[in-house]
Amino acid sequence: MKKKCLLILFLCFINLTVHAFEFRWGLGCVSIGGEINREINAIFDAKIVDFALEADNGIYLYYSPFNYTCQINKDSENNNHREYFLNLGLGYDFFRFNKQIELLPFLEAHYLALEGIEKYKFESGICLKIFSRSSFSESAELYKMKGEILNIKSGFSFQDETPSFYFSIGTDLLNLLMMMWGS
Repeated sequence: MKKKCLLILFLCFINLTVHAFEFRWGLGCVSIGGEINREINAIFDAKIVDFALEADNGIYLYYSPFNYTCQINKDSENNNHREYFLNLGLGYDFFRFNKQIELLPFLEAHYLALEGIEKYKFESGICLKIFSRSSFSESAELYKMKGEILNIKSGFSFQDETPSFYFSIGTDLLNLLMMMWGS
């Protein structure tokens, strides 16, 4: 049994080394959008710190340690906000040869909510990301940061057994800070 497990791990490692992975990270992303189920709700979403691996074959993996979601038009008594501490994503970039545009169908899972371990959210859909031609600065390029200008998402969400359709438009947190306080 041990030999089979080691053989499987070895084959997985060999398969991973065939593809070149590029690591990148960012301060996070802020977005505003809507959620449509029985009613229409305005949504504010913020991810703080993103870590991503992009393979040369188009596979995209990401992890974020903090995600805050708030339904804007609900009163605070209805538990209109969530903080998730385990956020994982998987996607495939159709425009992997173009470094300024990403078009990817994706799956995301959000777990470990502050409000309780039984709280979760799954999302799937399509995402369009537009990046600046160059990094925000030479040091940003050195530290593997990309300048995300625009992030548009649309898809299906399943939160605590409640299905809904959603859409959002956002930008990188660093880009937002630079717009607010200048470059």
